[in-house]
Amino acid sequence: MKVSIIGAGNTGLALAVHLLASGHAPLVYTRSEAKARLLTERGLTVTGRFSDTSVIPATTDLSEAARYGEVIVICTWANAHREVFDRLYAAAEGRPLHVLVLNGNWGAVEAFAAWRATTAAARTTAANHIPESDESAGTADGSQTVPARTIAATTIAAPMIAKVGSITESTGMPYVAHLEGTWSTQTPPILHVTAVKTTITVASITSTSSASNETSGSRDGKDSAPVDDLITDLYDQVEYASSVFETSLCAPNPIIHAPMCLLNMTQIEQGKPFHMLTDGFSEHAERLIAHIDGERHALAEALDVPYIPIVKQLNGFWDSDYPTLTELFRNNPVYREVMGPDSTTHRFIQEDIPYGIAPLVSLGRLINVPTPTCAALLTLYSDYFNVPYQGPTFANDLIAALRDR
Repeated sequence: MKVSIIGAGNTGLALAVHLLASGHAPLVYTRSEAKARLLTERGLTVTGRFSDTSVIPATTDLSEAARYGEVIVICTWANAHREVFDRLYAAAEGRPLHVLVLNGNWGAVEAFAAWRATTAAARTTAANHIPESDESAGTADGSQTVPARTIAATTIAAPMIAKVGSITESTGMPYVAHLEGTWSTQTPPILHVTAVKTTITVASITSTSSASNETSGSRDGKDSAPVDDLITDLYDQVEYASSVFETSLCAPNPIIHAPMCLLNMTQIEQGKPFHMLTDGFSEHAERLIAHIDGERHALAEALDVPYIPIVKQLNGFWDSDYPTLTELFRNNPVYREVMGPDSTTHRFIQEDIPYGIAPLVSLGRLINVPTPTCAALLTLYSDYFNVPYQGPTFANDLIAALRDR
């Protein structure tokens, strides 16, 4: 299968290597001309779960990536999701897209919101170019007349409206991987893939746009078949969540990274190396995480979607059964070796606060579910860095539309 990957970071490159090893044909999009050249000409050396040096086709042309893939996988930070979707819909030129957002973090919600905005803008543009004539056009047998205005509007609007075959997101990143070294002018860094999770949980939105019918959803997975085919080939076990609210509310990273980074902020600012989930962890930290876990659970109940508590969820990734996070982190080598951020620009902070914690607070306010721990955490981060962290915007009509998908 041809697969376009948007983003050439740890996850995007790990996915590209996995795709090559599984007989698929990836194309990686990156804004960096240097990265694209190195990946295409010199290849990427990989260690760990995959061991090889692979030439990875890459491009800096988003239009090429939009046209190439049967599935387009988004592997950027959540901070870039909205811009990526806006550009993808424009670049696709009416071609139906099947999108998979790895690591959720409300990516499917932003993809759907961007599609609605793009569609509305296209219809407005079309309406502004409708001929002034109201003369009627008859059918061949004279039995029906259709205003010329309607015919003109349909003809103009149809090519301009973005088409989405399906939007799918996962609850978390399926890869534990990191780049060792830096991108030089001569060689790329080495990619070390520590592990691939045994289970991936996804949810899909399916939609079809037309001039007269905004959306039609399907829960049977038929419209998301290209994505389903891909992930069932790549991962040992695929679980299907009931909605994208479930996948984003169950995103495992923010609930851990946000409190743990705050509790270890001085070490991060000083650049001291530490293992975040062992050296930087304690039973008191687990209690704080449990409060955030409870608030997410309350949001899920208010939205009538299932919720998996964080301890059970992380055990499920690795087919283990530890009763607490403390024991899980100490005994699972993947978590035991997780290094803390080496700067405050790390995605554990700059992605997981605005797109992991802030959405819980804004969503809670909208649907009247208290989130005091999340709100306090958001306030502390905002005050600490003097940054008004903001993530995706929610509205009642958007929530209603998504709950029907």
